[in-house]
Amino acid sequence: MNVWTEQIRREVEGGGRTIMNNHRRRGWRQLRAVAPMAAIVLVIAACSSSDDEASAATTMPPPGPSTTTATTESPTAGAAPVTDAAPTTVTVPALTVDEALAVSDAYIEAFNNGDTDAVLALFTSDVALSEKYTGMTASFEAIDRAFFEQHLAWSTTQGTTFTSPECAVTEEGTGAAVTVLCEFGWLYAAERAVDAPPVPTVLTMVVTADGISQAAFEYPPEFGLAAFDRWLYANQSDDLEGVEYGDWDSVSEAEQGGTLRAQYVEEWAASLEADDSDPAAVLADYLEVWNTEDAEAVMVFYAEDAVVENHPTVGGVLATGKSEILVIEARLDAAQGSTGTMEYLNMEVSGDTVTFDNIFYNGSGECFSSAGSEATIENDLITLIVWGDTDADLC
Repeated sequence: MNVWTEQIRREVEGGGRTIMNNHRRRGWRQLRAVAPMAAIVLVIAACSSSDDEASAATTMPPPGPSTTTATTESPTAGAAPVTDAAPTTVTVPALTVDEALAVSDAYIEAFNNGDTDAVLALFTSDVALSEKYTGMTASFEAIDRAFFEQHLAWSTTQGTTFTSPECAVTEEGTGAAVTVLCEFGWLYAAERAVDAPPVPTVLTMVVTADGISQAAFEYPPEFGLAAFDRWLYANQSDDLEGVEYGDWDSVSEAEQGGTLRAQYVEEWAASLEADDSDPAAVLADYLEVWNTEDAEAVMVFYAEDAVVENHPTVGGVLATGKSEILVIEARLDAAQGSTGTMEYLNMEVSGDTVTFDNIFYNGSGECFSSAGSEATIENDLITLIVWGDTDADLC
């Protein structure tokens, strides 16, 4: 029984187990003396029957918690009938609504206090953990407990908290297992630093007398502050081990990564106060990350509904939305090889628009170039890139 159970269940009347086992002993049957020889035979038979009964009584298994009704062997012809033992009755302790909600409250409080041991103590030893990203995964996918503990350590060491939690017991009612649904905002260090909205999260947990036996997390399709991720890739690309989500092999690495991430968040927030938004700087950071040949990393620079038009290196295609743009970026990664690079020339800024020329060399040394490209930057995100016409003179 967990520690929390001892505290929460103080007012619950203790259920027990009632075991009823009635055994009846057979009595001797009166014998009529018909003839001396017949009497001797009957006495021997009766003694043999008594010995068999005693042997069976000594080998009968002790009563236990099983609810299965015992069966008996067919009685010997002429013997008194044997009565079956009464079935075992087990009383299963039930949780009240208040007790189940007290567990969910304890989970949120422990997390917000950064007490990972207290969080883990609320789980049963075989807790089933899962997660789902709305619109991306069709169903919940299992989470390895070791990974969950690492994520927990990474989150709490950077000061992550659950904001505005609201929990309620579902319509399934109460009983030995109670389902509790909680909604809250997942506020990481970066979001807190700039007063950005938290990540909306739904947590469904099944609470039993032994603890939380199931916990399922549901997140939006993408979360994390894109502006901070862009700054991170542009300024700390050589020191990202453990800093990014999921980049851990142990709890200690996750703790170190969370601590370092919190430090970088402070540096990033300070840089925001010192500098005004600069579209050219955003595009320059984008170019620096682009040359690392990491298509996924490049995507943090795009708005969700961004548009890319007339890209010269992939046949002048039109891509709308981050998923289509990612396809282009992945194709460029494959095309450029390990030595491919891009340069921007003649950058000029007018409001949110940056005009520039570019030169691109693929892994084979082939040169592609275009002049008069335009990029629109809004809220530090690229919303539109229209690549210019090919200009071989730039190569």
